[in-house]
Amino acid sequence: MKDSLQTWITRISSGDDEAADLVWNECYAELLRFAQHRLGMVPARYELAEDVALSSINSLIVRLRDGRLEALESRSELWKLLYTIAYRKIARFHRKKSSTETSMPTDAEFQLSATVDELQTTTDELLAILPDDTCRKIGMLFLSGFKFREIAEEVGCSAESVRRKVHLIRRKWENVLFPEE
Repeated sequence: MKDSLQTWITRISSGDDEAADLVWNECYAELLRFAQHRLGMVPARYELAEDVALSSINSLIVRLRDGRLEALESRSELWKLLYTIAYRKIARFHRKKSSTETSMPTDAEFQLSATVDELQTTTDELLAILPDDTCRKIGMLFLSGFKFREIAEEVGCSAESVRRKVHLIRRKWENVLFPEE
């Protein structure tokens, strides 16, 4: 994606399929990894992860074309939106799976369905306290299970810098999640 974010958003909004292809090419592999990681040991997770990634990108493009999205100011906001869309699709899958099963849910399944919505809210709050877009992207990628080396490649810094930033991010988050009383 050599064009600026606003340029290709404008192009997609006007129905430019080539710009939509650029977004797909740029985002698909990372969203696929995110979905695979989030789905864990769900049977047939690869096919489901592919569906989540494709559907998430499609949702973004449809929303842009329909004018239902506010302006995205940075790539970090774009990725946060794509991760959120994918995360919610995965959460709906888990809820649907739980509601269609005839047996009683296990403790783990019950805890998962009870905390999925809370987790999204908590994730948004935690990312909001970080000082800049780079830290938010590092935080989101770290939460998604990416290794320091992979995060470093994505944000353009050393793995050691990512390790230090993750350490600082964890301390900030611990202060919010576990305040001293």
